[in-house]
Amino acid sequence: MKHTVITLFLLAFIAASSATAQSQYYEQCRRLDPAYQRLLLKGEIAIEAEQRSEQRRTNRQKEHEFLAKTDKFVELWTALAHEYQEKGMFNVKKAKQVSKAFHDLEKSEGWPK
Repeated sequence: MKHTVITLFLLAFIAASSATAQSQYYEQCRRLDPAYQRLLLKGEIAIEAEQRSEQRRTNRQKEHEFLAKTDKFVELWTALAHEYQEKGMFNVKKAKQVSKAFHDLEKSEGWPK
């Protein structure tokens, strides 16, 4: 029991001696803890890096979708042109598919406005 009281007393003394009073001046508090400032800055940098990474990922996805729509349009247009050259007839069904693919391409985000 005597050791417990002494241990508690020592712990209380250590905690009280290491505690600092709060300053009423904000600037003085900021100067007291540069390690905390670095920690906050590292956290902000990590958040910004994650946001830039997410933006790059979104841009790559949009670019991939635009290129896929472009490839589809080119493929359908080429098929329509080859059929017209070979048979000398205009396929209305394929022309509608080409038109739809072009309109999808126009509506995509990568299309210039």
